[in-house]
Amino acid sequence: MNPEIESLIEKVKIFTTALMKASGFNFKTVEARKDDEKTIRVEMSVDGAGLMIGENGENLSAWEEVLSQWLRRNSSPELEYFRVVLDINNYRWQIEQRLRELAKKTAREVVMSKKSIKLPVMNAYERRIVHVELALHPNVATESEGRVPNRQVVVKPL
Repeated sequence: MNPEIESLIEKVKIFTTALMKASGFNFKTVEARKDDEKTIRVEMSVDGAGLMIGENGENLSAWEEVLSQWLRRNSSPELEYFRVVLDINNYRWQIEQRLRELAKKTAREVVMSKKSIKLPVMNAYERRIVHVELALHPNVATESEGRVPNRQVVVKPL
């Protein structure tokens, strides 16, 4: 891995740790790694995770935005396109698994019925998971429609 990216990941981990300590949260572990070409994934084990996560992950999304803004301000121009995904007590992982299962189930229904199906309103992160999950499916296509904050993924038969 690029040494500059490794250094950036370590800085994100240190900043996340300092931010959580300053916010008064008790955490057991903080791990950071490159998730894909544009994402640094920070995984934390935290006591009292409900408050950090918030209703429907709203607080978690706010923490991610703070971390991503910090990252953009503290990285070289070549690396400022990175974003941070924060997973607290495997919350994000569980959501991702649920969305992947929903995508597969919906694809099966679309193939059988030969009719398009609109999924519930999702944020950009959730829509991306569905699009990626079904990107290589030979019998369906996906597209997002609507305007933020009411965008939905539509799964269509091919």
